[in-house]
Order: sequence, then C-alpha cells, then structure tokens
Amino acid sequence: MPEEKRICAQCKEIQNELHHLLVCSPLADLRKSLLRSAALAIPNFDSLSLEHKFSEILVCTNVNVMTELAIFLRKADDLLRGSLRRTP
Repeated sequence: MPEEKRICAQCKEIQNELHHLLVCSPLADLRKSLLRSAALAIPNFDSLSLEHKFSEILVCTNVNVMTELAIFLRKADDLLRGSLRRTP
C-alpha cells in the first residue's frame, strides 16, 4: 500500500516507520525510555532532526538502545493491536 494511503488510526497522519517510532502520540509514554537511552548513547541526539534520530536509533549498536527499541516495538505493537480491535 502506498505510504500516503497508510493513515494512523490514532493520529490521522501518514503512518510510516518514523511516525510509529518517534511521532505517534498514543505511544509517547512508551517511547520515553527509548529516547532517554538514545540521548545517552548517541552524540547530540536531542538536536537531531526526526529523520536523523530515526536513522541513528536504527543503526545504534549500544545494547541499552537496542534493548529499549525492542521493548518499545513489542509494547507499541501490543497497544496498537489492542486499540485496533476495539475500534468499530
């Protein structure tokens, strides 16, 4: 499906990988720990653009960042799948 047709059921914005990882507002609390780990491991992380943050998180070899990323993805998937089941 073309990206412009993938609309986030929660935010009503285009849903792509960057949106899911860094933007989707229902996932804000879940991503806090990931962003803290990334800020500690990736130089100047807080000053990077969203696109660069996304790239840096995905290529980061820091064990804490990789662990937090895995936890975030699992919990986000569980949360979004649960809310999709409740959506009429």
